[in-house]
Amino acid sequence: MHRRLALIAVLICSAACQKKATPPPAIAQRGEACSTTITCAATLVCTDTPAGLPATPGKPTCNAPARHYLFHAISGVSMGAIGSSRIVASRPDLFDAIGALGGPLDAALILHNIEYEHLGGFCSPAQLEAAAAADKLDNGNRMDRLDRIAGCAQTNPTPLTKYSRSQRFNHWAFTLNGGHFDRGFYLEVFGDLAESMGNPVSHNPHSPSLASPIKPEELANISCASPYVVHNVIDRDYSPHGEHNAITFCDGQPPLMLCDDGTQVDWCAAAALQGRALAQYSDASGFCATHGGNAHEANEHSSNPAEVDLYFNHMGENLGCYEGNVLVPFVLAIDINGNGRRDLNEPLLLQGHEPFSDVGVDGCPDKLEAGDGGCTTAELSPFARGVADPNGDNYNPQTNPAGTEGNWKYDLGEPFEDVGLDGVAGTSDEGEGDGKFTMSPGYAHWFAQDLRSSLPTMTAERKAGLDFYFEGGIRDVFDLGAQAEALAGGVKLAVPTPALTRFEDFPDIPSASGLPWTYGEAPGSDPENDFNPLSFDISALGRNTLVLYGNPNASVADIRAGNGDHVGSLAETYDRFAVFFQWLSARWDPVLGPPKPFSGAGVNQMDLVLHSTTLGADWAYSVMLPPGYNDPANATKRYPVAFVLHGYGMTSTAMAGTGAVPNVLATSGLAHPMITVFPSGQCCWVDASGDKACLDSNDAGVSYQSLGYQRECDTGSFFVDRQGVSGTAEDKTQYAQAIIELMGVIDHDYRTLPPANGQAF
Repeated sequence: MHRRLALIAVLICSAACQKKATPPPAIAQRGEACSTTITCAATLVCTDTPAGLPATPGKPTCNAPARHYLFHAISGVSMGAIGSSRIVASRPDLFDAIGALGGPLDAALILHNIEYEHLGGFCSPAQLEAAAAADKLDNGNRMDRLDRIAGCAQTNPTPLTKYSRSQRFNHWAFTLNGGHFDRGFYLEVFGDLAESMGNPVSHNPHSPSLASPIKPEELANISCASPYVVHNVIDRDYSPHGEHNAITFCDGQPPLMLCDDGTQVDWCAAAALQGRALAQYSDASGFCATHGGNAHEANEHSSNPAEVDLYFNHMGENLGCYEGNVLVPFVLAIDINGNGRRDLNEPLLLQGHEPFSDVGVDGCPDKLEAGDGGCTTAELSPFARGVADPNGDNYNPQTNPAGTEGNWKYDLGEPFEDVGLDGVAGTSDEGEGDGKFTMSPGYAHWFAQDLRSSLPTMTAERKAGLDFYFEGGIRDVFDLGAQAEALAGGVKLAVPTPALTRFEDFPDIPSASGLPWTYGEAPGSDPENDFNPLSFDISALGRNTLVLYGNPNASVADIRAGNGDHVGSLAETYDRFAVFFQWLSARWDPVLGPPKPFSGAGVNQMDLVLHSTTLGADWAYSVMLPPGYNDPANATKRYPVAFVLHGYGMTSTAMAGTGAVPNVLATSGLAHPMITVFPSGQCCWVDASGDKACLDSNDAGVSYQSLGYQRECDTGSFFVDRQGVSGTAEDKTQYAQAIIELMGVIDHDYRTLPPANGQAF
């Protein structure tokens, strides 16, 4: 009886509740009427003065909010992506969109990688001290051999993220995709980065980029045979009491040699046969004498699969007992055995910041988190009962970009040791005892114009007026897929509306027809994945986009051919540019309308020279005009502009060839015709008197190198305002400011679109 009455009461209450319930508010879509009772769908506003449309006084409708369009965008590949991201971080008011195609430097991630992987991965202090002591007793060579440090496994660490390579100083990742990325190439990149943005692992009051305490004028006297020595250096891990000296050293890719029986030449054994500590190239023959002879360098094109495997597995590796030929000026080695040169296992002196615990602003690691934001004991923590992250503060760029635990950087509130940059208490070095977390100026400067760090400080208007496109390969040799994901997480956090759209490889983007790509949409579709970059659903990309390209199940052969790597496979390379330029064109659809097929004739690439007042020298750049730009019928037509910054080792002229992609898209009606501009990212030349030239040759065709000029860097400027070697004003060339100067020149010389107000995307 009681149960029956209870059931009747529930039914009566349910009916009454249904009668009294307030109906959900009506939702109006774009162009539909709205009012106090009819709300607009997300991202739309209710207005009777819609941007770019006739006013409807007293009859409001749902429309996109107003947006101020500049018709300027900046993008770049690799080095150019780094430059474009830092330029936007400092001047977000100049652009409608940024496209960082492989290489949007994320300061927190790359600095962590440099410190713990690229320049780290050494055996423990106790293991190295024991090996050095044993060498003194038996005249052994443990410090220069990978397999002779007791208790230390010489293997690369677990990759930091899903899209990171596994690296350590003695074995950098290697690829042939986009270049020959061996140890010599890495050293050029690291050197140019230090000169461009400052040295992140050392504070040298004499130089922004050199290892401390080297003075610029002392470089000429330093060589592989005559290293610079810092006596009794203090280091938290490897020389806490000043037991050891620190020295400059030489590095570079040692020859990877094989004998006819397939044995790899052991340079330590080869040197020992000749009674030397360090081997010479000719010593390979003596080693191979008992291994079938025919000492030869491993060849990636060999018909022997084992030789090809060995080549790809060991290039990028430091083999020991073979002297490098490239002086490393940005970091010192700790000379544990005191022999005056860096042996294979000797570590590097890294002092870019005070020690800190990356446990989040709650101050406690997962195992001590209480679950309410505070800390507790290991026994009481929910972590002991299987809760992985009790306080929910673990950083993940995709699922928790606001997390501060494990985000690779110091956050205010995290525990740190106020012991100065050397990490040792009682030495009175820089930052010790000042009550705040201390970073070297170079380390801090990497964050100063870091886009992820700058996003929260941008105004709401700029966030609403700036769209982001990031992409990178899932197995990029420089972890640029991981960099793109980290930066995309920053956008997702700082610009939550509209949400960021993520695609796992290009086939993840829907086709225009809605059919799966495997059905083979059209002739000419990509044979690797059937993705057709000329027939995808452009609306699916959204305003802010992340594309991580590469097939996770690719074969070894496909991987070695570039799948998911720095440049990508041949098909991926075209997909990257075709998808990006269509995304970019769509930024301007709300004002220009959908693109239509556009025809025109003429050779559109122009390689030009600007006398830059910013650089104080002539500077190269290229312009690709859209089809029909010079046709009389288009004499009054104006165009948006895309600035495209090239990659490391490239030239503006070579990069300008990619301007053919937006032109083909324009003629097909897949993108608006646009002017594409390609500035040079090569460093300028300087002579002894300080005269500067930013071209390779003068008007007479004579190279500046032959005239005694020296390049400011090895290969590339990274399109940032250079920190330099000396730190003097003359050495701080403003490459980023030159891009902004060039923007004004393009607006003056070409028919570019003036700013305008319109509806948002």
